[in-house]
Amino acid sequence: MLVLLACVGTVEPPPPPAEDAFPPSVLPEMQLLDLDGEALPMPTGGVLVSIWASWCPPCHEEFPHLQDLHDRGVPLVAVSVDVPTRRAEVEAAMEPYSFPVSHHHDAAALFHIQAIPSNVLYDAEGHVLWSAVEEFDPHDPALQAALETL
Repeated sequence: MLVLLACVGTVEPPPPPAEDAFPPSVLPEMQLLDLDGEALPMPTGGVLVSIWASWCPPCHEEFPHLQDLHDRGVPLVAVSVDVPTRRAEVEAAMEPYSFPVSHHHDAAALFHIQAIPSNVLYDAEGHVLWSAVEEFDPHDPALQAALETL
C-alpha cells in the first residue's frame, strides 16, 4: 500500500539572526589598544578583524596568511582574547609579524565568539562582508570578492 502525504500551507521566512549570533551584523564599538597600551585606531574603509588566542595552534597557522594580506594592503587587526596575565605569550606569538595587534580579553563577548580563530571582514560602514570560523583560507573566492569591494 502506497500512502502519499502532502503538506499544505505557507512557507515561513527564516527568523532574523539572534542578537548574539556570530558575527555581529555591525562592527562592535570598542577601544583597541596595541600591545604597548597605546590607542590603536580601527582602519577606516573596511577592516578584517581576526580574533585569536596565544594558546590556539590553528590561530598561529593563520598568522602568515594574515601577514600576507597585510603586506598586500588589506586593512586588518588581530585581536587576542587572552587574559591579561598572558601578555608575554601574546607578544611572543606576534614577534615575527608586523600587522596591528590588540590584546582585548572582552572581544570574545563583543564579537559573540563561539570558536577561535574567527575572522570577520567589515565594509567601511561596519557591515559584514565575509566571515570564517576555525578555518581561514586566504584564497577563498568569497573572501577575495569581498576584499575587492574595499
